Amino acid sequence: MSAAPLRSAAVRGQFARYFVAGCAALTVHLAVMSAAIEFVGMRETLASSLGLVVSIGANFLLQRRYTFRSSVPLATGAALFVGFALLTLAINAALFDWLTGRLHYLPAQLLSTAVVFVMNFHLNRRFTFRQSTTSETPGPNP
Repeated sequence: MSAAPLRSAAVRGQFARYFVAGCAALTVHLAVMSAAIEFVGMRETLASSLGLVVSIGANFLLQRRYTFRSSVPLATGAALFVGFALLTLAINAALFDWLTGRLHYLPAQLLSTAVVFVMNFHLNRRFTFRQSTTSETPGPNP
């Protein structure tokens, strides 16, 4: 993927806010995953997936309000966000499973997260929280 999509100041600002909100969601993810592994004895891949699922709700709300300041209807945005989250959940689980054969689970999760982070930004910016380009006033997308 080229750097062209991040050339505009507005997109760089969104990407920075996406990162901040994503860090908050990552904190939730890592806390849930670590607790599940350390206190419950859950397998790393399952615990990673659980952590991601729990963080999705917090992440959606942060991205909708803080990052994209979206007026996309809540149900529409949530359905798309969850759909993309499920897609990247599968990618995260496969990549994490592969990486945990080579690394401790925390660095493995951080690398997996970096990959799905960039994918999610572009998917959510382009589809989930896309604003109408036909008007300056916020409103539902066509």
